[in-house]
Amino acid sequence: MKKAILYFVTAFNLIFLAAPLSVSAMSPSSYQPALSDVERKPDIDWQYTVIDGVLYRRLFNYSTKTPLSDWEIVP
Repeated sequence: MKKAILYFVTAFNLIFLAAPLSVSAMSPSSYQPALSDVERKPDIDWQYTVIDGVLYRRLFNYSTKTPLSDWEIVP
């Protein structure tokens, strides 16, 4: 029984490995958005600073380089 399965698997592999394979490329799509058209997630993170030995933070948008909140003491 094992020999029959082994012969079948070997024959199956030889048939598909010996068969020619045709490949065709797809034509590029007509609409490809420019990089400026793609919406991106803003890079928002905390910005930290030490003033007189006290640690402060504020939300900062690193994409537009603008602060989003006032300085607050880090709890």
